[in-house]
Amino acid sequence: MDCHLNLIKTDFQQTEKRIFPRFPFSYLNFKSQGNSAEPVFEVLDISYLGMQLNLRDGSHRHRQGETLVGQLHSRQSVIDISGIIKWVKGGGIGVSFESDEATQAALDKFLSLENMVKEIRMFHHAPLGAGIPANLVCWLRSSGPLEIFVWQHSDREISKFQVMVMDSLVEWRDGHGLRSGQVTGKSGQDSPLYCQDEYQFKIDSVVNQDKLKMAQTVIGNIPMDYMGDSVYSFVQLKLGE
Repeated sequence: MDCHLNLIKTDFQQTEKRIFPRFPFSYLNFKSQGNSAEPVFEVLDISYLGMQLNLRDGSHRHRQGETLVGQLHSRQSVIDISGIIKWVKGGGIGVSFESDEATQAALDKFLSLENMVKEIRMFHHAPLGAGIPANLVCWLRSSGPLEIFVWQHSDREISKFQVMVMDSLVEWRDGHGLRSGQVTGKSGQDSPLYCQDEYQFKIDSVVNQDKLKMAQTVIGNIPMDYMGDSVYSFVQLKLGE
């Protein structure tokens, strides 16, 4: 499987689609306040404004409009959080975060680049078997909304890479150079062999310097051995162009 793109041209913008592999479970979970029988939800998506939760097994009693109070658990962090349930669809819940000072302070710390980089893991070394495309040479993922993909040609030369932080994308493609964009949509596109997501991006007309600086900061703070010396040096070089 390759990370491919399709162009959608309108009078107002150009969007492009990417298909990325998805790790089969989340290291970021939410447990609501209450007794020990309360279910644990996976956090499928999170931003400063809200989060999307999913309960794989069992059932829950949460309803639209109620206040949800509990804790976010990542691999290295636990934070108290509260919000209003905006929608419920089966095991899925959409939550809008409260704007109180405590909640926002907890989010600021949890979603900081420093904390997300600290939470990064190497998924290209994980025992996923067929779940990793053959041409994906490096896959780094944080408990927070940070993910890095590096792809290669059949001759093992790097063909492209993507750095995604929150809803921002910085991408380099062989023959095209650097571009940046913003996530405008995401949907599951599972196949018999792969768990994957289709992302839709609005592409910036020129490289956004704030997004580029964010990507440079992320890569600059990742241990070199997470990517391998040659891949790390290549990505740093291209981000510096």
